[in-house]
Amino acid sequence: EISECLVGSEMCIRDSNEYGYFSIAEENDFILLRRLFIDKKYRGNNLGSQVVQFILTYARLKTKELRVNVYDRKAEAFYRKNGFVKNYICYHIH
Repeated sequence: EISECLVGSEMCIRDSNEYGYFSIAEENDFILLRRLFIDKKYRGNNLGSQVVQFILTYARLKTKELRVNVYDRKAEAFYRKNGFVKNYICYHIH
């Protein structure tokens, strides 16, 4: 269950235990999932996917696109599994 311990745009995921948190930024035409963290002890139980679905439902109610920036292959696989598709290419300088 996702609790209502909202601080700015961050929300805790907890009941009697704290499982993790997520952070969103709401723009005019999209919602950006800035962070999603699930404590290692609770990973692999579909909790991250449930949080993504919760946020996606919120975005759809607001008629906004849900976006996420991904910086590693493990995260990319997670978001692809949850229905996200690559939209932009990131450039950087070392």
